[in-house]
Amino acid sequence: MSTPTYRHLEAKLRVAELTIAQWAGVGVGLLLAFGWAQLSPFGTKLTLFVGIYLAGLPATVAFVASQTDYDFWIHVRALGRWHAGGGRYAPGPGAAAHGYALRAPSSRERDALADRSVPALDVDALWER
Repeated sequence: MSTPTYRHLEAKLRVAELTIAQWAGVGVGLLLAFGWAQLSPFGTKLTLFVGIYLAGLPATVAFVASQTDYDFWIHVRALGRWHAGGGRYAPGPGAAAHGYALRAPSSRERDALADRSVPALDVDALWER
């Protein structure tokens, strides 16, 4: 735990309440929006509408990722390892396991179970005083 004096040194760098990753998302979003405005084959209104959403997507993703415990790059690396593994870690015990075999208990096992059985409960006796 840090002292209040040095707590500002452990905080992420912020400019106008946004982190560097969030500012990068804003910049990428603006570049996408301007690029879309130049290349869009649609009319002005549809281009403006889609451009605003394109500009907001990277900034929104950066903001949500910074506010939660979700780490995008960890998931990307895990997905890459899973694809590269080629089914190495298939679930289950493998071909050697055959499951459970059910059989009737022998007379000795039945007698042992009968000795451990719970006696019948007399419900009427519970209400008597």
